[in-house]
Amino acid sequence: MNKQQHNRQNRNLALRDFFETLGREFPEWRYDVLIKRTAEAFHLSPQTVERIIKDGYNKNSPPKEQA
Repeated sequence: MNKQQHNRQNRNLALRDFFETLGREFPEWRYDVLIKRTAEAFHLSPQTVERIIKDGYNKNSPPKEQA
């Protein structure tokens, strides 16, 4: 893994942590507000933040059981 990939991975982990913390602190906020606030904090577009969060949950979720 090169330095740029490592930095991006660390940023994504910090972003997901920030998003989850924000959601715990303000449970009354809608999903789109959490995305917007996270995007502002990390200087990214809301679409990029949403993609990072969805990718993180897909990679960290347990595999589906086979029927």
